[in-house]
Amino acid sequence: MSKTSKNSKTPIPPNSPTSHLWKSYDSMVKYKNDLLAKGKNLRRVIKWRNKKIGELEVKVEKAEAWREEANGEAAKAQFALDCIREQMSTVLDEKTQWLEEKGRLKKEKHALNMRVAHFDMQKEKAIQLALEKAKVNTWAVKEKEEITESCHMLIWDLVSAEVGVEHIQEVIQMVANAFGVEVDGSFCVRSVGRIVLEGGVAGQAQMAENINDCTGLTVSGDGTTIKNINFESHHMNFKTSDGSVKHCFVISENFAKVHREVFEDRKPTYNSRSLFAKMTGGNSDHSEDQKKLFKLLKAYKEKVGYEQQGESTLLNMTPEEALPLLMEIYWDVVDKAGGFTAWLGLTHNEQKLQNDNIYLEFCERLGKERFNLLSEKERAASKLFLWVGCGMHKEMNAFKGAVQSMEEWWKENEREKPPCKLMNRDNRAAAESGSSEAATQAVAVSKGGAIKLTELAGAVFHHKDKKKGQQDTVKYFAQHVLGMPIVFPDTSNIQYHCHGDASSELLVNYDFYFMLLEMVRDKKGAGTFTNLELNMYTGLQDTPTIEELCAISLYSQSVTHPYLRTIQGPEGNKTNAPDLASFETATFDGKNWQRPEVIYAIQTRLPNLPHVRPLTIACFHGALTTWKRFLVEFAPGGEIDKATANEHAHAPIQATNDANEGRLGGKHWGTHIRPNMTHHQHNAQATYKTNSVHEFCEKQAAHNARVAGKNKVRLALCKERAEKRAAVIASTVAISDVNIVECLRVKELDIQLRWHHAQGSKLPVGIEKKNRQEKQTVLKELVQTYLAHSQPSQSQADVDMDSVGESESEDSRVEGSNVEMSREDEYSETSDEE
Repeated sequence: MSKTSKNSKTPIPPNSPTSHLWKSYDSMVKYKNDLLAKGKNLRRVIKWRNKKIGELEVKVEKAEAWREEANGEAAKAQFALDCIREQMSTVLDEKTQWLEEKGRLKKEKHALNMRVAHFDMQKEKAIQLALEKAKVNTWAVKEKEEITESCHMLIWDLVSAEVGVEHIQEVIQMVANAFGVEVDGSFCVRSVGRIVLEGGVAGQAQMAENINDCTGLTVSGDGTTIKNINFESHHMNFKTSDGSVKHCFVISENFAKVHREVFEDRKPTYNSRSLFAKMTGGNSDHSEDQKKLFKLLKAYKEKVGYEQQGESTLLNMTPEEALPLLMEIYWDVVDKAGGFTAWLGLTHNEQKLQNDNIYLEFCERLGKERFNLLSEKERAASKLFLWVGCGMHKEMNAFKGAVQSMEEWWKENEREKPPCKLMNRDNRAAAESGSSEAATQAVAVSKGGAIKLTELAGAVFHHKDKKKGQQDTVKYFAQHVLGMPIVFPDTSNIQYHCHGDASSELLVNYDFYFMLLEMVRDKKGAGTFTNLELNMYTGLQDTPTIEELCAISLYSQSVTHPYLRTIQGPEGNKTNAPDLASFETATFDGKNWQRPEVIYAIQTRLPNLPHVRPLTIACFHGALTTWKRFLVEFAPGGEIDKATANEHAHAPIQATNDANEGRLGGKHWGTHIRPNMTHHQHNAQATYKTNSVHEFCEKQAAHNARVAGKNKVRLALCKERAEKRAAVIASTVAISDVNIVECLRVKELDIQLRWHHAQGSKLPVGIEKKNRQEKQTVLKELVQTYLAHSQPSQSQADVDMDSVGESESEDSRVEGSNVEMSREDEYSETSDEE
């Protein structure tokens, strides 16, 4: 179909040249019409939207108005809320304050209530306190005319504190007055002496207990002479089961028997043979008698060990094995007595002595046979006995060896000028008399050198007699010159390391002692020295003597003092003497010099002292030789070297013998202070003080109180049980018909048997362990015997039968008795007898 224009109906030919223009025109018209239609639609939409926009603007205006109104209301509400919050905060603060006030008031109320509740108690307490203050406290010396234990302990403590026996009661009274206590009663001086001896007895009991509880013990001893009377001091060291070591001392007069006496005195409480079996060694000085004594103790220990081994073997034998041996012992006794007739002629005591001796000899022989069967370790443990010499005596003898070696050096080097002779007054006069024989003898017997000089210095500057010497002059002159006092070493008494210290003192304060001697000389009217002062003045100017002082001082500083620090210091007191064998640093411990200034003084003088080096070498060589001679117990292959560490621990030996020497010094001091004190009282006082007997007595008293309390409770329980048994037996009705016995139970049978036992009938031994049939048989016999002796009347028999016939009531009654006696069946016959 061909297209036509819009205004004409004439169709446009399709092949017309303008046909494409017409097509474009139609498209544009159509597009225009579409746009016009869309425009109309858009105008309608815009109009509708404008209408809606207007409506929305109205609504927005209304919403804005509402928002402004709401903001105003919200502001008002926020303000109101803030006001409410402020009010709530105020209310909460007030509430907190009220709660705190309430708590405080509650506490005050509780405190007031408690005060009111305790008012009566406080009132009574205040009244009681006032009464106690008003009342004078009283300490009773005696109770039932006997001095109390507390008074005993107080007297022991005061005597051990060196309060005189005659002043004990006076001291107690003064102390009591100071504390406002009234002493009720008194005691005399004789009572004090007896009480002191009781303290010694308590010390012996303590020693016996220590011996009983220990696993090993060692002994030590030393002696001295006081006014030509020999006194011996001995200590024991106990190795306890917990590994600790206790030290205990005892003193005796007889040195040869002291150890045996110590043990025999304890024989009533402990077997002395067991004591020797526990002995594992000891220490003493290096004298031959001491070494011999310990050899005897070791031999006796071995003998006792053999006896115990043999006795143990004999007791463990069967009768068939032991009978031939016992017969052999018997015939040995008879043969030793000289035959059977001679044996019958001996007294009972002589026969007993012969029996004991032969028995011990036989046990020893049997013990040796058993001992040989033990292992090497067991034999060594059984024979353990170590002896160690005192460590301080070793050093003292080594020092002597050093001095002797130094003197020998001068003799070997005759070309060198030896130290000058420091002669006494008589020898000096003889030497200056002109007689060659007398002068030679005077020079020969006189001595010189450093040791002689230090001895003289000790006699001048620190005399053992306080009324002699210049010790006070030295102290005050040193305070004036040096600004400090000086105490010169006490070389006038035999003390360890005193000569070495004196040598150091003379070297350090050399100029001071020169000034002191010159001051003493010039202060005299004649202006001369005494012979002693002249020797001092001469010796200090003698070069060989000064060289010896240097050598001795060097040995003292490098060997003596380090050694003393080791065995006498805090750690040395804990060192077991056998363990010193492995202590290689015993001479040079690497610590500072004991007195460094003496080393500087020697170094200052060395250029003018050519012989210090060889003398020092000789000194050390002599000391080494002596050390080896006094260390034989530590030699390889010896008892200490072969013993194990465990055996060392079971031989608690102190490194020094200072304990015994200190006790002997205390005896010297006590003899001067209290010459009238008896030897027994001194022993008791020293034992109580040294061995802490006070603590032992307190522990024993506490133990006695515990035992007494337990016994009291036990006796009260036994009494209560006995009363219950008696009440049950009294309420028991005896059975008079043997036929009823068959119906009774075991508990009922026991009650009936006890009733008959209470009436005097004898029960078979062990009846409580027999069965029911055996108990029935015994009870039937007892009932028949009882009926035969009592012969009751027929009426009484009827009553008995009626009572038995009432089975229900009687059974219930027996049941009641059984209930009461149910606990009694648990007790043994021994408790019943009690």
